[in-house]
Amino acid sequence: MNKKKGLAQRGRTKLKSALLHTLLLIGLLVGANSAWAQTNVNMSNGTSEVGSAGVNFYDSGGPGEGGATRYQHNEEYTYVFTLPSQQSSAGLKVEFSTLRVNDDHLYIYEGTAADDSKLIADFTCNDYYYSFADLCASGNITVISHGAITFKFESNEQYRDNGWAANITIVEQNQIVSN
Repeated sequence: MNKKKGLAQRGRTKLKSALLHTLLLIGLLVGANSAWAQTNVNMSNGTSEVGSAGVNFYDSGGPGEGGATRYQHNEEYTYVFTLPSQQSSAGLKVEFSTLRVNDDHLYIYEGTAADDSKLIADFTCNDYYYSFADLCASGNITVISHGAITFKFESNEQYRDNGWAANITIVEQNQIVSN
């Protein structure tokens, strides 16, 4: 009988040890994945550093079905995305999957300020600009900066739309093409 109890005890000890190792491994994997997980940012006044996993960037309504949810009337926000200090010679790539701002404006600037001399793009997607409205409806718009990038959004009191959903990632300097 004692021999059977000893075998059973060793079996339980091995099982506990295996379970503990499995839980430890799961904890390490979850921790590693959270360090590499993309951050979601909704348009507001603020600043964020873009990490190696990138950022999902949305209008103030946040993510929704089809990419984005409607923003509000009379918004005026400025948001800056910067690079980690060890990657200061890289750039940022912004890929819009949805961009619907109707008669409002989404301005994009090179650098850390809304400086008109560094304006990269002024997106307004309305019926007055038919060809651009079609492009906005499809999304598939890419903007690349040579470093930090600033977004400024202004909505009016008349119209509002679904806004935008974009993915922001770090690109190496040799991937940036100048015009």
